[in-house]
Amino acid sequence: MRIKPNSSSIQAQPGRISLRIQIISWILCHALKIYTMVVIGCRAQTGEDTEFRYFFINAILMKIRILTVGKIKDQNLDAQARDYLHRIGHYFPAVLEHIKEEKIKSLGYEEIRSRESRRLAEKLHPQDVNVVLDKDGKLLTSEEFAGFIHKSAVQGIPRLCFIIGGPLGLGNPILAGPYQHLSLSRMTFPHELVVVMLLEQIYRGASILKGIPYHK
Repeated sequence: MRIKPNSSSIQAQPGRISLRIQIISWILCHALKIYTMVVIGCRAQTGEDTEFRYFFINAILMKIRILTVGKIKDQNLDAQARDYLHRIGHYFPAVLEHIKEEKIKSLGYEEIRSRESRRLAEKLHPQDVNVVLDKDGKLLTSEEFAGFIHKSAVQGIPRLCFIIGGPLGLGNPILAGPYQHLSLSRMTFPHELVVVMLLEQIYRGASILKGIPYHK
């Protein structure tokens, strides 16, 4: 006589295994963070912090996200953006994302800024550090910007998200939101060029933290 297996118990096993894997992964991830925080504290006391802090940033795998309005249409700027994104990828998991750009002829400027900004806001996550690129934002030196990246990593921030507006800039849904504001210059630049400038500064910041000669 053949015994028919209990199908419900068989189907439940993958779920239990998946849950166990998630729990183990969570424990290992947080154990790594705690261990690294203890070690970097010891290194700081012995004067070995400069070189080791880069390992700390890479160890906790803080991600970097650049969120823009529309794709980069200029081929030269697009190639430069991809190049810097590739370079950053050696140090941080990084991604360049975009939302749909409104057609300027179809609506008024303020309405376009408002619609695009609402789309951007819908893509943001509260657990991230969200930074708006704004000419009236805070001005930092490259070294200070590197320090900002380092501080975010030390605090265990899962992801840094930089927000860049479209050709007409940003509207109130983003500008008036609870986000940090960063300025690359008091001057106004084409938004596609700003993407490249930001990526270059992120890569420069990583090189400063690691101590490689690129930033000099």
